[in-house]
Amino acid sequence: MLTRVYGTAFATKEELAAHLEALELARQRDHRRIGRDLDLFSFHEEGPGFPFFHAKGMRIWNAIVDFWRAEHVAAGYERSARRRSCVASCGSSAATGRTTRTTCTSPRSTASRLP
Repeated sequence: MLTRVYGTAFATKEELAAHLEALELARQRDHRRIGRDLDLFSFHEEGPGFPFFHAKGMRIWNAIVDFWRAEHVAAGYERSARRRSCVASCGSSAATGRTTRTTCTSPRSTASRLP
């Protein structure tokens, strides 16, 4: 039976010390721990890997989004609607070339135009 072994090698003790120091700094700056300690967000079994923002976390999130939007407006970008036609968003059947009823979940479905 094979076993995979991982290792890291360094040419000098100074390189090893620098690597260990970097690992310690990364552990101290871990966003998951900081978010938990500052009560910004939490993780739950209902959404593994998805942060559930608390009140303080949402304030920070909204400030970041507001800043982002202001920067885009200042740079001349415009927001556009995310609406697409049903054919573009839902696809069409390769055999018939028609949009299928089962794949289209757009609010404005083309089901009424299907034969």
